[in-house]
Amino acid sequence: MNFVSLKVLHSKILLKNCFFSFLNFDIKFYRQVHKRRLNIFIVKRSCKSTLLPRTRCCQHLPNSFFSTVFYLGAAEMANKSSEGLPLKHVLSKLHAFASPALAESWDNVGLLVEPVTPRPIANILLTNDLTEAVMQEALELSTDLIISYHPPIFVPLKSVTTKTWKERLIATCLENRIALYSPHTSWDVVKDGVNDWLARAFDNEKVTPLMPHINLDPNSSLRVDVSVPSTLNRVSILQALHDRTTQADKELVYYNVFLFSLLCYQIPVAGHGTGRLCVLKKPISILEAVERVKKHIGIPYVRLALASDKDQDSLISTVALCPGSGTSVLKGVKADLWLTGEMFHHDVLDAVHKGTHVILCNHSDSERGFLTSFADTLTKLLDSKVSVKLSLSDCDPLKTV
Repeated sequence: MNFVSLKVLHSKILLKNCFFSFLNFDIKFYRQVHKRRLNIFIVKRSCKSTLLPRTRCCQHLPNSFFSTVFYLGAAEMANKSSEGLPLKHVLSKLHAFASPALAESWDNVGLLVEPVTPRPIANILLTNDLTEAVMQEALELSTDLIISYHPPIFVPLKSVTTKTWKERLIATCLENRIALYSPHTSWDVVKDGVNDWLARAFDNEKVTPLMPHINLDPNSSLRVDVSVPSTLNRVSILQALHDRTTQADKELVYYNVFLFSLLCYQIPVAGHGTGRLCVLKKPISILEAVERVKKHIGIPYVRLALASDKDQDSLISTVALCPGSGTSVLKGVKADLWLTGEMFHHDVLDAVHKGTHVILCNHSDSERGFLTSFADTLTKLLDSKVSVKLSLSDCDPLKTV
């Protein structure tokens, strides 16, 4: 058994996951401080019998005192300190899956909280909503990065205090050096994202975006050069030149002739977009559609509004869907069934009077299930070098009772 000892005078000691032991000395444990992810043990061998006021560091010790710290397994500690991946590397993988440029212009996505002194990302917690219960869970799991589907910072914060629950979340992240990332609508738009996950509730023949995403990358451009014969190409060599000036150079007129322009239409990115229109392989009853949705999402109940001229045994062959709040996306779309998390009352009435069934399954419940499949995707993207966990505290605030 190898012991490594450090004699520290007027210094602050922070040691991670250590066990201390020392023989043949009358050792008094001066104080044991438990801090998140850090177990700090300070042991004191005193030359006097008096005890000093408790503190987290050794700066209070006079010259007649010194602290001796022993820890076992220095090599193991060195390995643990190198666990995880750099934050920038993790972000690059997240952006490779869904670029923040895919998000809606009104959204607030990407890295929202970045520690001043970043640490390796070894533990990631996925959640649909970052609540105080989820934050407590993150602390208990020694989380380095929280990926919250909904952005906790949406309305600008004027301060970071403990007055409101959202300010406390940000303050806790900063205090504990936890990075915070939110993808939101970039995961909605991307192919194989939240929309496509919800569409997998059905056996589809074809799935297309309701609102295709247009690539508006300001860094991309196209230049076309066209060459045409000029007067210089038609000059012939004369045997003799007349020694006479016909026109002074300063009187020459230069023409810049604009021929025509071509409008380059914006091309949608294949498979990317908001909402989905599903064409089923074969018609199913609306009751079967309800059971498929409940099983896929993992909830016992949904709310169903039947079309005015149809009953629960009527068949459907097309489904228009949008996770979350789908009013703005689904409005005006012709389909046998609309599937979303929530809609305004009058929009539901309008849909059923136009012959469309509506299924509502709570805002976050229509999104949360995607995190289960994404946890496996992210683990593979990071080569299994990071622990990716799903929050057990995250749930929709609305319950059917």
